[in-house]
Amino acid sequence: MNNIENISLEALEKLTAAKPLLTLRQLVLLISVFHDKNSYSVKDYAKKLKISCAAVTRSFDVLVTLGFIERRTGRKDRRLIELLPTSFAKSFLEENKVL
Repeated sequence: MNNIENISLEALEKLTAAKPLLTLRQLVLLISVFHDKNSYSVKDYAKKLKISCAAVTRSFDVLVTLGFIERRTGRKDRRLIELLPTSFAKSFLEENKVL
């Protein structure tokens, strides 16, 4: 989850003005999910960003609705939900020069 620190604030601000409109929090979560090789829980993301689990869940709900993130049942543990970036998310981030 440290890759987000390598992205410039200018690039993030540019993306929050892009269509579809994403909040900075949603954008940070999207980039984090895209770069993370391991699955992290909502609690892990909340702790890293120093926000509530409810706020992280709401942001992921929007990202799923917009087609940036896909939720899947965990392969190793069916109680866990994996958050995976979609091809739309990859093209969006590449188009806006974040990747």
